Amino acid sequence: MGTLAAGIGHELNNITTAYLGLLDEVREQAATGRPPSPDTLANLEQIGRHYRMHGTHMLGIGRPGLDQPMRLDPCDVTRDTLSMLGTVGKTKRLDVRTDFSVASSFVFADRRRIEQVLVNFVSNASDATAGNADGQRRLTVTVGRGADGFVFCDIEDNGCGIPEQDLDTIFDPYFTTKVPGQGTGLGLSVVKQIVESCRGKVTVRSRVAVGTVFTFALPASPDETGPVD
Repeated sequence: MGTLAAGIGHELNNITTAYLGLLDEVREQAATGRPPSPDTLANLEQIGRHYRMHGTHMLGIGRPGLDQPMRLDPCDVTRDTLSMLGTVGKTKRLDVRTDFSVASSFVFADRRRIEQVLVNFVSNASDATAGNADGQRRLTVTVGRGADGFVFCDIEDNGCGIPEQDLDTIFDPYFTTKVPGQGTGLGLSVVKQIVESCRGKVTVRSRVAVGTVFTFALPASPDETGPVD
């Protein structure tokens, strides 16, 4: 229960950071007599829905069926999530590139859960590249379909990298390579649980001072006729 509560608290902290960033933007616009932009309002709504999702999960601890899986286009979910992160400034100094050139098919999952996975990976990439000496901070997100029938998403950065001896424990609860006060060590553990609950898998490749690639993959949806979000 303690691990679960800490994990939820970690995710709520991430959401609060995004909310406060948007609030500052609205205040700046109001000070000059401008209304909030449609993108800002849309992202505030998305954040509110995230809060509601976590509140619902907390109220229903121990009861299955709280997720609302549906057939999703992972390219659309990725675009929307990157747009939201850009609006709140999380990727402001990142050179973000996307590759959706390979048809990815659909997956069957709860949309907000997949957004949560993407937010965590992209936020980690932003943190990992913050100290780049040359100031060049790159993030490449690739979505495609593998030969194994899984739809995959690669999140690649050119940051500090992860020491080889830490790669086997990077998804363990409370393990973190960040300095004290900058990470709880729960984000990747929560991500792994989410992906595996969707019958998916998470892998990582990394080289110190070169960069890191996190990959999560989900089974392609066999249902080509159901509702799509």
